[in-house]
Amino acid sequence: MKESTEEPTYLIIGGTTKAATTSVYTYLRDHPGICGSSLKETRFFLDPSYPAPIPESYINFQGKGYEQYFQTCSEEPIRVEATPTYLYSEPTPSALRRYLPRVRCLFILRDPVDRLASWYRFAKTNGQIRRSITFKEYVERQLDSEVLDDADPPWRALNQGRYARYLQNYVEVFGEDAIYIAFFESVVEETTRCLKQIARFVGADPKFYDGYTFEVYNETRSVKSPFLHSLYRRILRTVRYRVRTWPLLHDALRHLRSWLEPVYLTLVTEEEDPVNVKTELRDRLRQYYSADDADLAELLGRQPPWSISDD
Repeated sequence: MKESTEEPTYLIIGGTTKAATTSVYTYLRDHPGICGSSLKETRFFLDPSYPAPIPESYINFQGKGYEQYFQTCSEEPIRVEATPTYLYSEPTPSALRRYLPRVRCLFILRDPVDRLASWYRFAKTNGQIRRSITFKEYVERQLDSEVLDDADPPWRALNQGRYARYLQNYVEVFGEDAIYIAFFESVVEETTRCLKQIARFVGADPKFYDGYTFEVYNETRSVKSPFLHSLYRRILRTVRYRVRTWPLLHDALRHLRSWLEPVYLTLVTEEEDPVNVKTELRDRLRQYYSADDADLAELLGRQPPWSISDD
């Protein structure tokens, strides 16, 4: 197979967490003109101080080594990876600009209140917070303490819904033309239109998504045993990391997982336990985010959909 002599374009899905980044990454990876990283979330350009496991860092490798995640990418002119926590990593924009010749960034933003509720469910499902903690307690603990430098990701979720302060860092490094902002709500309700727009942004043929079947990936579910589910996820990530440089084995395991995981989820999931965000608490959260939502609207030149729906 003949390799392209042109520098590839890298599309980095940099955020936010709990906003369909896995689904969008998968839709883009399926495009014949786009090649996906062997790990969806490489974390390669993540700040080493961020409290998350980082297999290999650009700092240790002086920016080299990133290509190991794209060993099967020979003819596709576009490469995509998705590390949602890049949005919250201060050194990442400069590192991306320094080490990747051609790079564009995609961010998917979600109603910060709904995202916070989703993080709460996700953290309970994976044993990151106690199941006995109510959503109100989860919120109030963060409201009282803001975000600590050494806090685990679930306890940063409130502050990380203040998108404008984090996006500004990327705008300063890349300018507006190399950044695309999508909204989770639009991705869910108008998936085909959104994916076509993203394809145009990165230079791929948008017609591929005519008739494409959009499935939902990495959906948060209620499980019977958060400990066992957390263990399953850790094992899964470890295996995926270890086979990242063996493309054939990696693809074989990915297809095997597509068959086995639905069976596993059927066995471990239980009846859904929706988060009821009471009006008083929702109003308090809206007030908390109001100033940042205004900054976000000014930065984007348009109102985010959750602000419009509240008017």
